[in-house]
Amino acid sequence: MVMNREPSLTFADKDIVLVSTAIAEGNDPLKIDRIVRSVFEIPGITLIEVDPNKRIDRTNVLFGGRKEVVKAAAETLIYCAFDTLDLTQKPVDFPWLSVLDNISFLPLQVSELPETTQLASQFAQKISEKYSLPIYLYGNCAKIPERQSITHFRDLNLEKLKKVISSEEWKPDFGPRHLKRDRGALIVGSRLYHLTVAIYFDTEDVELIEELSQIYKHLPTSMETPEVSGNPVRRIDRLREVTNLLQNMVVIIDDNPEEKWVRMLCNIPDYTKTPLHKIYEIFEDEAARLGIETIGMSILSYVPAEALFTSAKYFRKKIPPKHSNEAALPLLQLVIKKLKLNAMEPFSPRRKILDLYFMNEP
Repeated sequence: MVMNREPSLTFADKDIVLVSTAIAEGNDPLKIDRIVRSVFEIPGITLIEVDPNKRIDRTNVLFGGRKEVVKAAAETLIYCAFDTLDLTQKPVDFPWLSVLDNISFLPLQVSELPETTQLASQFAQKISEKYSLPIYLYGNCAKIPERQSITHFRDLNLEKLKKVISSEEWKPDFGPRHLKRDRGALIVGSRLYHLTVAIYFDTEDVELIEELSQIYKHLPTSMETPEVSGNPVRRIDRLREVTNLLQNMVVIIDDNPEEKWVRMLCNIPDYTKTPLHKIYEIFEDEAARLGIETIGMSILSYVPAEALFTSAKYFRKKIPPKHSNEAALPLLQLVIKKLKLNAMEPFSPRRKILDLYFMNEP
């Protein structure tokens, strides 16, 4: 498909899937390059991000392509990581189970999640058999409810796993119930792409924004609670809506003393449960109740076109008939305007929208 000069809100082919992982090396560029190049040189693979972090000695990697090509690329990545990085040289308190952190398969469209889950499970079984490797399934692949969240594994490192792998609680989904010191174990799963956004508020009062992020704690237990002013039913419904949103994302208040604003960082694991327009509108309204203006939103991570499309459709339905100029805006321009994605810095569709990485250049 050929794109116009100005990108549109277009979906990539449904056969496209992403893989997100991290390798246990953030300081040696030669080792990082060798592992990453093994993936990038595979025809049909698009490398989206390589982000080394020297402080914590890890490199995040994000790549994608058609399902079967991505599965082969992920297998190559594992082989090259095992061949390049020496797990036996890691310290005793090394926090991972292997030289790779969890390997996540991510669809670009929600409708493809079941097929992506099947792909990830098949991949996990194949890798387990090939390397005689214990593998745990997480996310949508999880066979055990407790393993759906990756946080279930975060207190478990290689040394601890050695002691508990024979227990029923930590029985691997695939592979042996013992470890090879030079391989460890892997965590494989499927999930939606996690969004990270920031909402900027025109205030230097961090405490007020902290209060805003904790507003759900003020949810009244009774409709007759005297603290609720105005329409009590409407207000309580709104607070419950805020509560539901906050239950499905992680919020951190980021204070930069050199700036005249405060920002709220939001990590969104499921953009279908917490759509961008809901997050923005609710916190904009709640900030206004505190007398604070909302400057705008920035997408700090990448974003599937589907997440923006959902919000664009929502905003288009809300446009009054008399605002014909706004109604005529392309969906991408509309959602950028309504979420104020250009407020802090220009929003670059080609850099931020994942689907556009898989469109043919003119």
